[in-house]
Amino acid sequence: MRPISRAWLTRWRSCAATASPPRRGRGTDREFHAALLHATRNDALIALSASVGAAVCWTNLFKQRSRGLSRDPVPDHLRVHEAIAAGDPEAAAAAMRMLVDLALKDIRVAISD
Repeated sequence: MRPISRAWLTRWRSCAATASPPRRGRGTDREFHAALLHATRNDALIALSASVGAAVCWTNLFKQRSRGLSRDPVPDHLRVHEAIAAGDPEAAAAAMRMLVDLALKDIRVAISD
């Protein structure tokens, strides 16, 4: 897997921190997940990047439609990146599962509002 550069991740963090809600991090979040899929160099996974990007965009819109972010998602994404950069597939899988679980939790909270 080709690592995501630290410079790109720094830009991603800056964009996520400075964008105004409800756009906060939407594009950069989509870029992060696309970069992960492209870094695999697996054509089947790369083909999913448009679908994953759409899912990320719509879930973020839904979660932020009535309020801002309930937590900063950047550290959750950093854990995924750092595990990949460290060459630790188990930690990367666990971090990605946590990232998805937290997104689902945020959606459930948004539904109950």
